[in-house]
Amino acid sequence: VCSSDLQRDREVATAYEVPGTPSAVLIGPDGQIASAVAAGPEAIRALAEASGRRRWQHEHDAGDGGTTPRAGLQIGDRIPSLPLTGLDGETVDLGELRGRDTVLLFWRPSCGFCRQMTDEVRAWAGTAAAGRAGLVLVALDDREANAAQELGARILLDPEMAAFGAFGATGTPVAVKLDRRGRVASPLAAGTEQVRALAAAAGLAAR
Repeated sequence: VCSSDLQRDREVATAYEVPGTPSAVLIGPDGQIASAVAAGPEAIRALAEASGRRRWQHEHDAGDGGTTPRAGLQIGDRIPSLPLTGLDGETVDLGELRGRDTVLLFWRPSCGFCRQMTDEVRAWAGTAAAGRAGLVLVALDDREANAAQELGARILLDPEMAAFGAFGATGTPVAVKLDRRGRVASPLAAGTEQVRALAAAAGLAAR
C-alpha cells in the first residue's frame, strides 16, 4: 500500500489501518480481508510466500472436492521444535512450552499497531506472571528495540521468521493460544481487536 497511489489524501491507508509504507494486506478471492497488515519488507515477503502456499494448496485440494485452503499450524497440531533466542541470550524452544496455557503474541516494536498496545501487553505480562495462562512474544526487529519497550514479558527473537512462517503469521500483531500439552488451541487472531479478544478469553485481560 503506497500512500500516494490513487488516493486524494490517505483514505485507503486509513481504512486499512496502515501504519506506514511499505505495507501490504492479502485480499481473498471473495473480496474479504484475509490477513493482518504486513508492515515492512520482511513481513511483506512472508505475506507473499504465505499467499503462494494458499494458492498451491487450493490448486492441489480442488481435485478431491475442494477444501478451504489453510496455511500454518492448525488447531490440535503439536508445536514443532522452534529454537529462538531470548533477550538475555538464552535459547528457548517453542516446542517445549508446556505445563500451562500460553498466548503466543507475534510482535514488532516498529509496528504502529503494536506500539498502540504496549500498555495492554505490560498489563497482560503482569497477569501472566501471577496467573494460570502464560504470555510469550515472538518478535521481529533487534534486541535493543524490543528491550526498550520494557514490556515485562518473555520476548523471543525470530529474525529468520521461522516461527512466523510455521504458524502462518503474516503480520503483526497476531496471536495464537497454545494449550498445556504444547498444541495449538485457537485460530490465529490477527489485528488488535482479535488479539485483545484472544487475550481476554485466555484470562490475560478483562473482556
